[in-house]
Amino acid sequence: MSIVMAIVAPISGALSESPRNPFAGSLWHGYASDRLFLLSRMGAETLITQIALSLSIAGLGIGVFISPNTSA
Repeated sequence: MSIVMAIVAPISGALSESPRNPFAGSLWHGYASDRLFLLSRMGAETLITQIALSLSIAGLGIGVFISPNTSA
């Protein structure tokens, strides 16, 4: 999650400086909250790949949302 956020956040921060800010919407934050909700429902039998994929998508959502939100 942190690795994906570290890759995506600077890119979305640079793109958020444009007049048409595509990343400030809550859609990306929705991806993060959706994945974090699914992570809360996983159990001991959940595959590690499913956990890693959910964390990566949550990191993508948070990374894309956090930079424009902070500058706004």
